[in-house]
Amino acid sequence: MSKIHLIYKVPRRGGIVGRIFDKIFLTLPWIVPTWRYGLFIPWRKPIKAPHSISYNLLKALKLHSKVRFYDLYEKHTCHLNSSDILLAVPIQTMDGRDWKDPSVYNITARTCDRYSEHKNMFIIMPYNHDSQYNATVLDFIKEHGRNVILICGPIWTDTWEQSPLKPYIKKLLRVDMAIDSNDYPIVKKHFNQKGKRKFLYIGHTEYYKNTAQLEAIAKAIPGFEGGHIGRGEINGWKKISDGADLTPKFMGEIAKDYDIFLNTSKADAQATTILENMCFGFLVACTPESGYSYDSIIPLKIDDTDFNVKQIDYLQKMDEKELLKLTRLNREYAIKFHNWDIFCKKIINFIYENK
Repeated sequence: MSKIHLIYKVPRRGGIVGRIFDKIFLTLPWIVPTWRYGLFIPWRKPIKAPHSISYNLLKALKLHSKVRFYDLYEKHTCHLNSSDILLAVPIQTMDGRDWKDPSVYNITARTCDRYSEHKNMFIIMPYNHDSQYNATVLDFIKEHGRNVILICGPIWTDTWEQSPLKPYIKKLLRVDMAIDSNDYPIVKKHFNQKGKRKFLYIGHTEYYKNTAQLEAIAKAIPGFEGGHIGRGEINGWKKISDGADLTPKFMGEIAKDYDIFLNTSKADAQATTILENMCFGFLVACTPESGYSYDSIIPLKIDDTDFNVKQIDYLQKMDEKELLKLTRLNREYAIKFHNWDIFCKKIINFIYENK
């Protein structure tokens, strides 16, 4: 019977002993880790991306075939029979390393090189057009990107002519990032008074997140109040914490102070934090380059601070009734268009239609 070989990200175990064993499993192919069969994997609730992708794809694929599951950072090669299917994510770095650099030459690259003529190879990865974001995978896609699944917002396929990957992909599928809305219930049910609303950003400060624009917004608005959860510093924004599990209890406390989630990314696949906050009941204002452009989301621009300030002033003056209407729509869109059933079915159909 043919098998599906899924290469994605396995969550690490806690404790020194667990971490040691995980490290061994990444490098020694003759020691088979329990995750190879989907067993004893320390999934944490709520399961955060990218582990949420691993969890849901693994679960869905098992309904169709035997599945072997590999961690992205394993350093050996899958053994593929002629009828087997490979569904694999490459390592993406933004520091200029080539995909064959020993530090990133992982199981996906090694397997694709060894089985370069294998007809049932499918590459899956988050995507935007940015050249630095794609630097590590560009040559890899040139060589192995016949069938590619991109996790990204519609902006990136609507402007596909601008893609550096376009010449090398024969068959393409775009899928929207998904979320389990049950893990992210509504916690934001009321908003601060007009003119007193506070803003929230959750995420790191890598260049493509464009947090310089968040700093520009804060500087341009007297008395601006914004809070930041994540790595790095954002001038003009209060640091809430370096990171946090976005549990309903934690976000319920955040919701007592903050009202509107801002994201000004200039090259994002689809920021999962936006989906999470759509479900939690926060109003969302973001750039289309963040991956979302629903009519319930207030649009921002990546480098037009004056426009963004006007949008924020508009949000400060909106009636709470209108804000709540938009947040209800946000959650409805997340449930309707960003559920794991759609995500997995689209991928599985694409694989079996093109194998």
